[in-house]
Amino acid sequence: PLAQFINHRISRQPRFPIQFKEMYRLSSFTYPLCWALFFFSGSQVSNAASIQLNTGKEYAVGPSLEHLVDANASLTIESLLSSPPYFQPPSGEVPSFGFTGDTYWFRVNITTNPSIPESWVLSHRWPATHRMDVFWVEDGQVTQRYTVGNHVPFSERPIPHRFFLSPLSIKPGTSGTLYLRIQSANGVQAPIWISPRSDFFQ
Repeated sequence: PLAQFINHRISRQPRFPIQFKEMYRLSSFTYPLCWALFFFSGSQVSNAASIQLNTGKEYAVGPSLEHLVDANASLTIESLLSSPPYFQPPSGEVPSFGFTGDTYWFRVNITTNPSIPESWVLSHRWPATHRMDVFWVEDGQVTQRYTVGNHVPFSERPIPHRFFLSPLSIKPGTSGTLYLRIQSANGVQAPIWISPRSDFFQ
């Protein structure tokens, strides 16, 4: 009968040993997981975005800024340096996150050519920013720090100007990391440039 013939054909099909089937079932789960962990861990340890200062001209910092959301405003520069978290990659020409109560951290590595000037000015050109803390880090240590913003009295700004300016001393031929902490309910934006001080005030 047809049913017996079908059963006979099925019974003659090769069967995987139980152990092989278990290995196949396990590998079908673990291989994608391993690949996901590989790529995720690779992104965790990747170097921060960077800017190379080769000549004495103005450079846009915004396109190279990685960012981190600090929803509870609990992070400090010391905690970031002691246990570096994952920063999101740069988000555009001018990082913009709209009206928010969150605190945002930004980071970028800066390397310099031996022939560049030593005195630079970091300019933040969004006048509605409430507060921005600026940290220049070399060899894991904060060597320069400033606070600017429209909640900082004009007389207390590092450089009196309509923009929010921070002076940076960067030795030619060296490198460091710039960290920025921005709080502003009027919109978190980072239209930021770095310029030789002599050129900025011409």
